[in-house]
This record gives sequence, C-alpha cells and structure tokens, in this order.
Amino acid sequence: MCQSFPPADTRCCNAVYVGKMGCMKPRHIKFGQRQKLTTRLRELVRKYPKGVGLFKEFLQNADDAGASRLDAVLDLRTQAKEKLPNREMSCLQGRALVFLNDQVFTEEDWDKIQDIGNSGKAMDTAKTGRFGLGFNSVYNVTDYPMLLTDDRLGIFDPHANTIEGATHADPGAAWTLKDLWENCPDLLAPFLDFGLREGQTQFDGTIFRLPLRDQRMAQKSEVCSEPYKSEDFCQMVKSVEEHAGDLILFLNSVRNFKLSKI
Repeated sequence: MCQSFPPADTRCCNAVYVGKMGCMKPRHIKFGQRQKLTTRLRELVRKYPKGVGLFKEFLQNADDAGASRLDAVLDLRTQAKEKLPNREMSCLQGRALVFLNDQVFTEEDWDKIQDIGNSGKAMDTAKTGRFGLGFNSVYNVTDYPMLLTDDRLGIFDPHANTIEGATHADPGAAWTLKDLWENCPDLLAPFLDFGLREGQTQFDGTIFRLPLRDQRMAQKSEVCSEPYKSEDFCQMVKSVEEHAGDLILFLNSVRNFKLSKI
C-alpha cells in the first residue's frame, strides 16, 4: 500500500505526487520497441517487388472504388519548379509514373491510405485491395507518392526530409487545391494533362503520381536503393499484356485499362 511522505522527500528521489492520497510514483523513462518508418517500408518493398504487381495493386484499388477505367502513364517530361512550397520539392517535378482512375476518394479512403496497413489488406475481406500492405509497392518507384483527389493533394515523405511540413511524427503533408492554385501552382502543373484544369478546386477522379527515383535519390534512400528506369515500365507493360486475361477475370467495375508513355 502506498504511504504518504512529506514534500521535502521528493528532493532526494525521482518521484512525483499522484492522486488524492499523495501516493508517490517514480517518473518513467521512455522505453519500448519501435521501428523507423523507412525500415518498415524497406521490408515491405522486398515483399512487394516492382513489376506487374504494382499495376495489379492500382487496378484492384480502382475496381474496389467502383471506377470504370484505369490509365497508367510513364511521364518523361520535366515541369516548372519555381512556385513550390519549398525548394527541396523540385525533385517532384521530373519524370513520374502516373495512375489515373475516374472515382473520387471517400474520407474513409483518405484515412485508410495513411495507415501503413499493419493488419494486411483492408478489414473488409470481400474487397481485393483498398490500400492494404500491397499499396506500399509504390516505394519501389518513388520516395514521395503523390495523391490528388476531390479537393486536395497529399504527398507522403517517409524520410521527412523534402516535403514542406513533413516530420517523423507526420511523414507527409496535404493541401487544398484552392490553396495550391493561389500560392504554389507549379506543384499542380504535372496533373494538367491528366484531367485537372487550371484553377480547378475539385477533381472528379483520383490521380496517383509517383516521381521516379533516380540514381542520386536511390543512393540516399533508406527505403529502396534501386532507381526506377524506363526499362522497368516496359517490363511491366509486357507482363500486363501477357496476363491481361487473368487481370480482367475478377474485375467488377473496371471495364478498360491502358498503359502508355508521354
């Protein structure tokens, strides 16, 4: 049973008063198992290697969302870099792999995709995708997955070293389209060729943009040390062609998918 001690005793021990009875409890020191986000993602990348699996993940997620189509585009162009939230984010404006579907995220989707997926695929086992562990296959391609849907743009930054506002506690940031058009329009410029109109503050669909990890980024990345090359996309296209029949077989809503390069 706790005993009451006079206040003077607290000077000679690491303790504080707690509760009505004046019980003394020691101050705790931070302790417990933990894991860096980049370490966790590196392990997941090994389980979900690049290739046709990446396309299948986006196809399944689009189908679960009720989309009617999915486009995958290798965009080899470079965009303007002047009007961005910070200078470091200029690395997002180069080559990218883009996935586009015609369904808007729900609030539940928005919350779910921010969960690393500790319990595997979504809790609803009737669904084939919806941002379970397999979504992390995007980190085979990029360190900064970008997501534009409805009225907002979100960017993941597991290293917390590039995106304005990202921290290790909150490894990413999001903005409304309205705010970005008014202050940092260059960040939205790469989406203009995928259905977004200049000044548009609400988008009726979903665009994932994966800025390609080049050799320089790969050397610094704690998630994946391999760059994503055009040859990797060509191999994905070939695999999709070979397995197109199997990919279509279990789809419920997606009726068309296309892969291309610009």
